[in-house]
Amino acid sequence: MFSLSWFIQGISQAAVGAVCNSRSGNLAPFLIPGLLLALLSVVVWISAPTVAKYAAKGNDEINALGQISYVELLRTTFIGLGLFFCLSSFAKIFNWLHFFWIHTAEPMAFPDGMTPSYYNLTKEAVTFGAGALVIATSRYWAEKISRKA
Repeated sequence: MFSLSWFIQGISQAAVGAVCNSRSGNLAPFLIPGLLLALLSVVVWISAPTVAKYAAKGNDEINALGQISYVELLRTTFIGLGLFFCLSSFAKIFNWLHFFWIHTAEPMAFPDGMTPSYYNLTKEAVTFGAGALVIATSRYWAEKISRKA
């Protein structure tokens, strides 16, 4: 569902960028971000089975609910939490970089006073990094918590 949402957003962003800026001589700053988002959605869709295998430690067998261990449940929860933070921050980082790219490509495209804020970028980058760290350390934290329970 997430990759489908990204795909629709990317295609619609590229279409709106092309239609609204058709008089501009250079459509690349308006088309590339949408098309890149659509391409990334395909990458997410294709890599989903690999992420699922990583979360289940390479176990491809269909598990009944009673056969899932406590560590696997915790690990899946940490991966889901990390993905939530990474993917929600990625869109905002991508949007900020797109704005910055257009602003530097065509300085007169935006009115005075509209400048990108590095504070917003830093906030989203820290959230993205924290989410990536939670994903990378999901096994460690799941095992540590399960030992205490």
